Amino acid sequence: MLRRETWDLLPATTDVRVDVAYAPEFDPTCKMDVYSPQGGNGAAVLFINSGGFRSGIFSQCAVAEGSRPRFLLPHEISVQGVAAPVPILEQFSFAPLLASGVSVFDVRHPSESAASLEKMIRSVHLADSFIREHAEEFGIDPNRVGLWGCSSGGYLALLEALTDRDTSDPRTVVAYYPGGYDFAAEAAQFPEVAEGLPLENGERTLTEMSLRNHIEGSHVSALVIYGEDDHPTITTTCESLAREARAGRFSGKIKALPAVSHQFMTPEGYSEESGRYALSELIAWFEEHLAVSRE
Repeated sequence: MLRRETWDLLPATTDVRVDVAYAPEFDPTCKMDVYSPQGGNGAAVLFINSGGFRSGIFSQCAVAEGSRPRFLLPHEISVQGVAAPVPILEQFSFAPLLASGVSVFDVRHPSESAASLEKMIRSVHLADSFIREHAEEFGIDPNRVGLWGCSSGGYLALLEALTDRDTSDPRTVVAYYPGGYDFAAEAAQFPEVAEGLPLENGERTLTEMSLRNHIEGSHVSALVIYGEDDHPTITTTCESLAREARAGRFSGKIKALPAVSHQFMTPEGYSEESGRYALSELIAWFEEHLAVSRE
């Protein structure tokens, strides 16, 4: 399903546009990189590049002076300031999506010290709107744009999908180990949660920005994957989303992976098996819900 035999062709066949401004009037750091596979099928995924409410600490392209940007294969991705590739980043690779003909938008939100959660949420919405408004330019179908994020990016992806009332068609989203189902309850049990959130309006924001308050009336098809050994704020969120799905309040599949924690880590290090399983599930989900035909 991951079609690894095609991955080595991707650097040569993927067109990469770097630092595309999607909301310069809102914040000059609102930029994204656009990955367009040769022979794209019109489907697209908006990847929210966010972890710990920081954005853009890794990129999936290399820009050499005098050369066009090149897509990086999974084993080549590294964190800013680190020369060697970081194996844990393979779980975020765009390679299987691109191999399936899906365009990917690597969206960065404001994350400077003054950036608030409200500002991040607004920037994701602006990116989502920009991509769909410029669909023809990007060679995609505006009705076939999915959302993907991990940790804080997973929360932001779910929130954007849940609050999108512009379409009657379900928004398709994949979230790895998200939190934020009920920020107020989480903060009461774990005070460090509120301390770590970049809020403008304190507890009012905790309530308004909780996922639980936006599920009613939403149109979402969500795949959520997390580790059973993750922090309680993550496991509680994912278990709550599973209950919502069982109750029919939204369409979703919630999968707990045994013996791994945040970022699919074990006491011995990154679980490559879990990361690749998550990517396989992600591809199957987007292929089904974005109407991607298999070769």
